[in-house]
Parts: sequence; structure tokens; C-alpha cells
Amino acid sequence: MTNKELIAGLCSGDKESFRYLVEQYQDKVFSLAYSFVKTRQEAEDIAQEVFIEVFKSINKFRKESELSSWIYRITVNKSLNIYKRIKRQSVQEDMELFAHRSNEEGQNPEKTLQQKQNAEALNFAIDKLPEKQKIAYTLRHFNGLSYKEISEIINKSKSSVESLIHRAHKKLYALLYDYYEENMK
Repeated sequence: MTNKELIAGLCSGDKESFRYLVEQYQDKVFSLAYSFVKTRQEAEDIAQEVFIEVFKSINKFRKESELSSWIYRITVNKSLNIYKRIKRQSVQEDMELFAHRSNEEGQNPEKTLQQKQNAEALNFAIDKLPEKQKIAYTLRHFNGLSYKEISEIINKSKSSVESLIHRAHKKLYALLYDYYEENMK
């Protein structure tokens, strides 16, 4: 099914088109939401809300960007709303799952602990980034989107996106350097 056919089907309320939409985008929407809220339940709730909004609002889609960019923009906005409400959620659930998997694979407990600490440090630093840098960085590094796709999602030029990601890298480096200086003494 082409995007044009998909949009036409959604506009007419076709359930098969909606099922196809969900199948095509559910993993990407969930992954993007999860990269912001860090809990499976919240990410699932956001994904469900995104698809409901897409179905209800498809007639408002202006077709100036790709359908995927529009869906990702909705996902980012909903994720940010939840993120702002819970601001600083613990990554404990995520880390326990990681530690459990690592232990099942027979990894050294010290190495698992170090990986957990590194992940916590990175999450801490990412949470400290300014909002636009965090969005651009997350879309690029956790969701693998191109600069062009990110520019469509956040309504910035490609060069602005490159600049946001560059500044995010520099800030993350400084934050992580400070974090390890303080915590590894």
C-alpha cells in the first residue's frame, strides 16, 4: 500500500488501512516514545494515543511533509507532554531488565554494574540537555533518523538540526566528564 492509498483509506475511515498504519509504524512510534519516557507502560500509552490522533486527524494532514514525519512529530509532542509531567523518572526498571539479561548471558556482575552505571550517567546527562537538543539527539541516536527527517519533525532546517546535535554532543561530553569526575573519585 502506498502512502497515498494509505492516507485515502484513513480519510475514508477504512479499518484495514488503520491496521496497516499501526503495523507499519507501531515499533518506531513505541521506540521513539520510549526514548523519552523510559517506561514501557507510558510508551505503550503514548503509542496508542498517537494512532488514535492520527486516525482522528488524518483529514488535517497537509501532505507538506512525509506521513512518517507527521506521525513522528505527533509522537514527539505527546512524549514531551508526558515527559514534562513526570520530568525525572527512574530508569530502574530499564536497568533491572538490562542487568537480568546480562546476568542470564553469563556476564561478569562487575561489568554489568559498570554498564548500568554508564547507562544511568548517560540518561542523567541526556535529561540535562535543553529540550530541542534532547529531541534532535534522541531522534538521531536512538531512532536512527536522518537529519532531513528530523528537520521535518521539529520544523527546523537541516543545518539547524546538525547544529543542535553538535551542541548536544558537546554538552553531553561536558556533563559526562563532570559526572565521572564527581562520582569516580
